[in-house]
Amino acid sequence: MISPVRTVRSGPSVFTAPADFVNWLGDATRARPRRPVLAVVDAAVTRSPDGLRFLDLLRGTADLLCVDPAADEAALLSTAERSGPVDVVLGIGGGAAMDTAKLLPPLWDPGHRLTIMSRTRAGHLMLRDEPVPKCALGLVPTTLGTGSESGMNACISDGSRKRLVSGGQLRADAVLLNSGLTASLPMHLVLSGTLEAIFRLATPFVLTGTPRRSSDTLALATIRALAQAADEVQHLRLQGSPGIRAAEVRQEIAELSSFSQTGWTSLGRNSYGTLPWIIATELSTVVGLSKMEAVAAILPAYWRRVESGDKRFGFAARLSDVGHALPHTNVPPAAGPTATLENALSRWDLTRSLFIGTQDIHRISQQISRAWGGGLPTMQGLTSADTEAFLTEAVGAVRE
Repeated sequence: MISPVRTVRSGPSVFTAPADFVNWLGDATRARPRRPVLAVVDAAVTRSPDGLRFLDLLRGTADLLCVDPAADEAALLSTAERSGPVDVVLGIGGGAAMDTAKLLPPLWDPGHRLTIMSRTRAGHLMLRDEPVPKCALGLVPTTLGTGSESGMNACISDGSRKRLVSGGQLRADAVLLNSGLTASLPMHLVLSGTLEAIFRLATPFVLTGTPRRSSDTLALATIRALAQAADEVQHLRLQGSPGIRAAEVRQEIAELSSFSQTGWTSLGRNSYGTLPWIIATELSTVVGLSKMEAVAAILPAYWRRVESGDKRFGFAARLSDVGHALPHTNVPPAAGPTATLENALSRWDLTRSLFIGTQDIHRISQQISRAWGGGLPTMQGLTSADTEAFLTEAVGAVRE
């Protein structure tokens, strides 16, 4: 049964200039003057000249207590116990830093802490719709693609498993999107992050059969703009002297990616339209790849399943709309969406081939089924055997 998204929640204040974010922080600390500001800071920020200048700006406004991102659930719990509660939390860095910052305030609430630390088989935890102790949350991404700064989700690692935590309590109050803070990001990670934003928009679109003019128009326009930006990034990369324009394109990608998490592109979508994300996340954890390397490896096969008419994976007509939003560079105008995708991955140097043993595929499929299947709606009716068959065709199983 499909449960459509029916609500668009108000989002954070989004700043593009560091000085404006610092002003927000000044206002937040004046309203809550008793304790230091807890800043979860990625190590890469302290190695970047722009990152160090930004931290100095923050220190000129507030007393910062800096901590590292939590690598797993145990580290997250330890950070929560040692550092809080506080009145203002910042997350500065990639996904791990922002996820840590988002999860700390709920962990200071006994009820939400019990939910987050619960030992269930489910890979997805929903926080109850109850407020947490009031804590201002500011997020500053230094990577591209996750859009986590504008979303209501966070990932938490528990041994060999990753779980997704969702709830309105994880939404930030303020966000800074500034290309200076992504200046040290290698071009291939800029391209990978752009693919992540396209993937995030396309997947629930394809898994929802009913058109909706508002969210469809916004999603397809954003996919088209992101794909054009990726082509420009690759052009600049091949030139070898990206200059000012590269910073402008990074800013555009950051804004488009962040917008994709605000909710308007999800209105009317299947609430559980995350099937390839689930498969790719579990695959990346077991094999030791980045999430987007795993996505690039399985997505062409996933789209072929949709094109074949297997509605458990999505709707072919909807995938066709997404395919038309991707640039048809060096492919015939009549090319199908999978051929267009494969061409784009090749242009962006993101093509990824995997060859995994049959026993590992079986183990990954069992793990996916335990965490996300067994009656849960996220697997769209796929059994462990169905997932195993898909992974076998997607990654080229090797007999052991």
